[in-house]
Amino acid sequence: IGKQPHGKALLQMLAYNTRQVLPSVVQTLGTAVTAWQELDEIARKTYLSKATLKRRFKTVYHTSPMNWIWQKRLELACFLLRTSGQPIATVAYTAGFENVPHFYRMFKNNYGVTPAQWRMTA
Repeated sequence: IGKQPHGKALLQMLAYNTRQVLPSVVQTLGTAVTAWQELDEIARKTYLSKATLKRRFKTVYHTSPMNWIWQKRLELACFLLRTSGQPIATVAYTAGFENVPHFYRMFKNNYGVTPAQWRMTA
């Protein structure tokens, strides 16, 4: 494609389309980051196939859509742990996690400390 006269234009068009689609996807995901549970649901809402969504998302954001969501949920949990006195289980559910042990595992894997330790360092 790149060696043909129209190849560069085609690549530019594809890059433009990727940039235009994904910001709206991220905006959609960000408005309810705690609510999204399934990739199928996200793909339907954004009018993309799962494969296309995953491929484009990874190209632009260097991660999968679900990993992006998990990261945003963890960031929300960090904020809630530092700014509220809610029990850790409530923070986990508020941030969109369906069970507390999963929340603890993901939190510790990402930050190297438990949610309780994180809260104490505030």
